Amino acid sequence: MIVTCPVCATRQQSGTPACANCGAAWIDGTSREIIRLAPQQAETIPFIDADLEVTRLARAARNSTEQAKAAKLRTRRELRAFAALAFAVTLPIAMLFISPERVVAIVPGMADVYGKLGLAINLRGLAFRDVKPQLMDADGTRVFAVRGLVENVSDTERRIPAIRFALFADGREIYTWNLPATSRALKPGESTNFLTRLAAPPENADDLEIRFARDDEISSNAAP
Repeated sequence: MIVTCPVCATRQQSGTPACANCGAAWIDGTSREIIRLAPQQAETIPFIDADLEVTRLARAARNSTEQAKAAKLRTRRELRAFAALAFAVTLPIAMLFISPERVVAIVPGMADVYGKLGLAINLRGLAFRDVKPQLMDADGTRVFAVRGLVENVSDTERRIPAIRFALFADGREIYTWNLPATSRALKPGESTNFLTRLAAPPENADDLEIRFARDDEISSNAAP
């Protein structure tokens, strides 16, 4: 194979490490295997349509907003359902303490339940005040007198029913009498005096009970 010296331009046979004419060293120009490297492929970037992308983002935002609204509405419904359930459960309990008089009026047996809870239920709206029992002697006769006040503790006008008095001995009721009802009505907060006398009361009596008489307890043995 003929090669040309790059120094003296002499053409000569290849295969020697230097030029035969000038002695310049050179590289053997014998052909060798040529390896072609494929060019590195560029990263493919997809084409983005701006209008389509805006539409997609708007749709995603709208869907997100609708989902948030649906979740909020669902939460409200759940809270309302829970509140309704709590109201249904607590209302009967609350009514027991908010309006015990109404409960007892509807279910009289509940009065004992309230009593065990330490709650005195006054359905009549009247209360006794400043009750003072007194044992005296009148011309050699023992007389038992009871005086006090009846007060209207409600917010409406109330009439005074018959008042029942009972004497006890060793926890056992031994004598009763009634003070008749009056036609006078008490306004809210108003009070009135009462006085009753019993001649020759039982000597063994050791306790006194005063309350308003029930219809089946009203009799004509009231003392003036």
